[in-house]
Amino acid sequence: MPHPVTLPPSVRGLRPALLALGLLAAAASAAPAQEPRLTLEEVVRATLAASAEVRAAEAGVRRQEGVARQAAGAFDARLLTTVAAERVEDPTAGTAGAPAAATRGMEYGVGIDRRFRSGVVVAPQLSVSRAETPGSDVLPRSLATASLDVLLPLGRGRGGGLPTARERAASDSRRAGESELAQRRAEAVLRSVEAYWGYLAAVKRLEVQRGAEERAARLVEETRKLVEADQRPPADLVRVQASLASTRAARLAGEQGLTAARGELGLAMGTPPEALAALPAPATPFPAPADPAAGALPTPAQVAADALRARPDLAALRARRDAARTLLRGARGELRPRLDLTVRLGYTGVEEGGALGGMLPPLSGRSGVHAGVELSSGLALGNREAEGLALQSAAEEEDVATAERELERRIALQAGTAVETLRRSGAELEQALEAARLHSVAVENERRRFQLGSATLFDVLYAEDGLTSATLARIEGELRHAVALARLRAAAGSLAADPGAAPSPSTAPAPPEAGDV
Repeated sequence: MPHPVTLPPSVRGLRPALLALGLLAAAASAAPAQEPRLTLEEVVRATLAASAEVRAAEAGVRRQEGVARQAAGAFDARLLTTVAAERVEDPTAGTAGAPAAATRGMEYGVGIDRRFRSGVVVAPQLSVSRAETPGSDVLPRSLATASLDVLLPLGRGRGGGLPTARERAASDSRRAGESELAQRRAEAVLRSVEAYWGYLAAVKRLEVQRGAEERAARLVEETRKLVEADQRPPADLVRVQASLASTRAARLAGEQGLTAARGELGLAMGTPPEALAALPAPATPFPAPADPAAGALPTPAQVAADALRARPDLAALRARRDAARTLLRGARGELRPRLDLTVRLGYTGVEEGGALGGMLPPLSGRSGVHAGVELSSGLALGNREAEGLALQSAAEEEDVATAERELERRIALQAGTAVETLRRSGAELEQALEAARLHSVAVENERRRFQLGSATLFDVLYAEDGLTSATLARIEGELRHAVALARLRAAAGSLAADPGAAPSPSTAPAPPEAGDV
């Protein structure tokens, strides 16, 4: 780390100017005027809370939840009740001049109809009826029947049929929506992390440029005094004024760069326009470069393996492929002929005489068990609805499978590129750090040579400019390395878990093959 050098009192005239120039070495690590308050974790939290893409993906998950519930409604039990009363006159039962005989009847019943996901339909029922003919010799009769019907589909509908397929496909689509939400979150985190590192770099650049401008301005004043005292030629003043103009232009460009970087970060965080100017200074430092010799960098194969297991965009495609495949099987099942086996088991009781109360306990009278088996079939002359659904599902499955293979290919390519970019950016940063250190030593050497009279003021100025450029290059190297690290973690599918963490070799097993999913 560069340090300012104290000049001995024997150096006259230029001592204040050289002391000012000597502060450049410490400018790269000087703390900003405003205490840093904005951390990377705070930026990520604010981004996830305000991202419109994340909100839209969350709404998509809720929409898929509604679709899944709607599909599950096909298996809700239905309670069926009936209450009926009737009066029927039989004109053939009367005599001439006498009113026709009338039969009065009442009936009530209750039943449950429940379809299971296996396709079996269970329908228990209880019905009670009573009939009486006032004035007749026929006693009132109450009849009660308790029965259980079980329908087993042997053809169309076997295994649950299309309702079960729709429910499972809706569940897969909901899972895809959750993965897409995770992908939107990861993309938002990557944008905010890159914007944060850009903001930090812009702050650091501006600090260096402001320091250089201040020192150049002081040097101009000191040189002007020396020129007026005939201790330096007027041409020296022109050169330092030109240097001041250059540093001032660089500072203005740095302020513009900070404004743009703050705007990018505010855009990623969802900061209101009126609060953008008050955005705090960054607090989280750039990540240190990993040491390739220590094995800290993962291999492309490890990154690709992590990505195939953890990337939410790939998981979303797999879930959508499963949904299309499930619907395709369900639609093809609907093209089979209908063949249903119904098993019926019941109990009937009869009670004669009595008032209306006889409708309540008829099962305690004369009773008997009845059972039956029914086999019914049907052949649709056309089922264009199922055929169309099968065509759509097959096309959807093929389309998603193609996208999945393409994404897997891109993941493999991105893994190699990301690892190589991180490795090279780390090496670049190491060289930039070394260059800044050497330029700091060069400044000290030139200042000692100037003290000994073997170097000119402009040799010192040239060395100081080199240190400024090396410091700015170091900041650019830190920025590129931090962005490369973030993109590597995004490629591996682990950025959202810990945005500021360094990469590490993965020991996770490879994901299952497509046929095992």
